[in-house]
Amino acid sequence: MKYIPLIEYQEEHINDSLKKSLQGYLENSKDEFLQNIFTFTSKGIKARNYVGVFRYKNYQFEILPKLLNKEEIEKEDDKDKEIILKNLLYMLSLTKKLDIKESEIAKISKSKNPFLEILIKIYANSLFECLKRFVPKNYVTEEDNLNFLKGKLLFSKHIIKNSVNQAKFYCQYDEFSENNLLNQLFYYVSRLLYFVSNDNENKRILKFITDFFCDIDFKKINIYKIKNLKLTRNQTAFKKPFDLAKMFLENSSVDMNQHKIKTISLLWDMNILFEEFIFEFIKRNKEKIYKEINEINYQKGKRLLYCDETKQYYGNTFVDIFLKLNNEKIIVDTKYKINDGKIGEFSNSDIFQMITYETIHNSQNAILIYPTVNKETEIIHKYILCKDNYEDNNKDNKHHISTATIYLGYNLQENKETLISRLSDILKSIKN
Repeated sequence: MKYIPLIEYQEEHINDSLKKSLQGYLENSKDEFLQNIFTFTSKGIKARNYVGVFRYKNYQFEILPKLLNKEEIEKEDDKDKEIILKNLLYMLSLTKKLDIKESEIAKISKSKNPFLEILIKIYANSLFECLKRFVPKNYVTEEDNLNFLKGKLLFSKHIIKNSVNQAKFYCQYDEFSENNLLNQLFYYVSRLLYFVSNDNENKRILKFITDFFCDIDFKKINIYKIKNLKLTRNQTAFKKPFDLAKMFLENSSVDMNQHKIKTISLLWDMNILFEEFIFEFIKRNKEKIYKEINEINYQKGKRLLYCDETKQYYGNTFVDIFLKLNNEKIIVDTKYKINDGKIGEFSNSDIFQMITYETIHNSQNAILIYPTVNKETEIIHKYILCKDNYEDNNKDNKHHISTATIYLGYNLQENKETLISRLSDILKSIKN
């Protein structure tokens, strides 16, 4: 297995044979998501705005956020990669995309293994701990030709099966069994991951799990088969491995004939992740960030247009983060574009969007939040809509838009107060 580390939007050289094979596979994929992972260049590939891990044949691409320089990732003694990995796990945990306790993040991020091995470790350890307590059982509907009547007699099948031997009964009945769909899912995924993992400890735990499930039927499981599978009340302890098993299954391409994973794409869109992270962080720390926050909403929707002819509303709009500070409405929009802090460092389309949001939500303040790679470029710039754009030049300007940058290159989990202070400064500057 060849491990290839990548940074978002930075070019990486790969051999022509791999590039041609990978490009052909992704272009022919029916999954539009997979088609947009990489940009192919004359020298190799560039990762787009997705982070995580992509495994293809004997190659494993690990994509980290662009807040880490390419040179830094190659220094074995450098702590920067560990910090970026911690921050990524913390963001995934806070936004509930991965069920990881904050106490586990530091230990997991110290692993020298690639990101995929870390995810496998989380799954294997969580399932192992659950199985030490009990094995989930369910009532399973069975059909069998029995020597006694049990459950419901399936008359049509009984006639076919037992036209000669009338001492038998073909029945359908419910049995409280370990051989249920949930355990079949765990067995199937654990066995697949055993052949994917190159980590001895992971393989040891996965081998224990597959041996433990030796009496469970080994069946081909796909995401459609478990679409409606729900945990019962006594199975809630298995939620973490259950969610991870579904994640692995949903994001993997499996060779059904050989029961081996051909590709794995455990990737997250950083645009969405950054947006959800800022919202969750403000929500959980709003008392410290700004005591006067009395409302916070994510993706607050509002119709854009009204048609007098049909008497109906059209055009959905959704604000990333909607705040009320002492009933004053604040529009917060995150943009995952590296910003160097210069005045005027924004796109016109972003400003058009903010003015629209302010107008339809009857707000006077909007802010665009960007990440930055340098602590020194944490800035706040304030703008107002030019008075020339108003019909009445003496009219009070109601469109105030600010841009702010946030540095995320330090350990976010251990230095929450730093991010709290930064978000507090941003909101205070708007109020002032």
